[in-house]
Amino acid sequence: FTEEMSLQAPRLLELATGADAIVATGMAWMAPSVAEKLGIPAVVVLPSTAAVPSSLHPPPLMPWFGLGSWVNGVLWWASELAQNRLMGKALGPARASLGLPPITAFSQHLLVDTPCVIAADEALLPPDPGWQGRYPYVGFLFVDDPALLDPALDAWLREGEPPVYVGFGSMAGAGPERALALLHDAIVARGHSLRVVVHMEGVEDVLQRPSPAP
Repeated sequence: FTEEMSLQAPRLLELATGADAIVATGMAWMAPSVAEKLGIPAVVVLPSTAAVPSSLHPPPLMPWFGLGSWVNGVLWWASELAQNRLMGKALGPARASLGLPPITAFSQHLLVDTPCVIAADEALLPPDPGWQGRYPYVGFLFVDDPALLDPALDAWLREGEPPVYVGFGSMAGAGPERALALLHDAIVARGHSLRVVVHMEGVEDVLQRPSPAP
């Protein structure tokens, strides 16, 4: 983390100099600090509510679901304590390289002191009433990619009905076959077409399975 933040600080400073604002997402941890250095606003775009402290779900580092809201609160407290100790130590030297004072409350700096918006569907990821509207929803964001598709995929898309797309972003895990089987069963249960494009971290596959006999 220390190396990554030390690399981000000068690179983001170079890229953002002259900009009116910085819009950051993912692991652009130094974006709020660079914006502070330049005297411009920063906004963090969250593609999910998973990283936002909530009584509705546990933190990503402790994915123990179904334990109740008060347990989720304890898990978030422990997770933020660990993150602040780990990431705060890395954030301090990187901020020093920008001539900024140290900050040890990493989570507070990134998700509270910096304005955040949630780029997701509120119906799929409901807001926590405890947020009191702090994290506005802007819906899914789409960016047109001018890159050409793989010819085989392009031909497959053109030859039939529009498929269902399932994306996992940067998620990864063991047993992709099991995950694909569960997705297949879920799509069948919903009555959708079985032409499916599945995109996982490290796995990109196109499924075209026959519908099971009634």
